[in-house]
Amino acid sequence: MAIPDDKHHGSIAPYDRPADMGRFDVPAPLTDAEVAAIAEHERLTPEEAAVRGAALMAQPHGDAALRQIVWDNLVRARQFHDTARITALEELYRETCRRHPNPCDRRLAPTRITHPFNPPLIQ
Repeated sequence: MAIPDDKHHGSIAPYDRPADMGRFDVPAPLTDAEVAAIAEHERLTPEEAAVRGAALMAQPHGDAALRQIVWDNLVRARQFHDTARITALEELYRETCRRHPNPCDRRLAPTRITHPFNPPLIQ
């Protein structure tokens, strides 16, 4: 059921984050940038990414998966030293973490780097 207001400006999911940010049962709407990140990561069209993102947000691990998608895109941009993309993705990652705070993490891996904002020094 869509909420009849215009405050979503380009968001695709018909949900509002509840005022109590401690609740994780109602997903935040996806922004255009988050849909674009899904499309890039999964090599989908924006329309396919919007559908995939909506389905992902319906899962208990959807928030964590979306954060991981943005993280993966950021790490890839760092590998190619694409400073413009790095800056944009760092902002998107921070915003995604703020908007999708669910602590569920489906991808705990010992090989994961510590954080994309603190890359190891290249000697």
